[in-house]
Amino acid sequence: MATSNHTNSWLNIFNGDKWNIGLTNIPSLPTSDKDELKRFTTFVKNVTFPGYNIGIMEDKHHSHTIYHPQTSKINEGLPRLDVTWKLNEDLSNYFFMWSWLNNLRYGGKPSEQKEAMRDYVIDAFTIFLKDNQKRTTAQAKFTRLLLGDISPLTLVYGTTAEVTFTTTFVYEEFTCKSLINAIQSKV
Repeated sequence: MATSNHTNSWLNIFNGDKWNIGLTNIPSLPTSDKDELKRFTTFVKNVTFPGYNIGIMEDKHHSHTIYHPQTSKINEGLPRLDVTWKLNEDLSNYFFMWSWLNNLRYGGKPSEQKEAMRDYVIDAFTIFLKDNQKRTTAQAKFTRLLLGDISPLTLVYGTTAEVTFTTTFVYEEFTCKSLINAIQSKV
């Protein structure tokens, strides 16, 4: 039986419900108080982790094809981030997102603290991935998220089904890091 030098047990599969998010702010919220941000962090239903790719160039040399990675600017062509939220009972998480997008669309200022409309962003959106013991094992961090789209809100009379809406963000940077060594040093 083979084991890794880094762990003394076999890895389990990742369970899709072992994650949570952290937000630094929502531009249309009057405050970035952690209690106010809970209307978003506790009502996230799913996050579509964006795919990632690079261009490939082909070079024909005699009778062979040689492939080369096509590099680009660090944040050029990044895929969009989709987040689906469960609607909270006072609809405030939807209305704060709608207000943010509405202010961007029509030039209103959600607050007077920013100079340019492009600065009305979520400073950081972090996804914390957990193991089966609910320890954070990795984190994916998106920075400077700008809201680009909010889905329609469908309300159906006479049903008790969960209501959701989806937001689409563009972002300037994406980083992902493993925290496995930090966990193993605590064990």
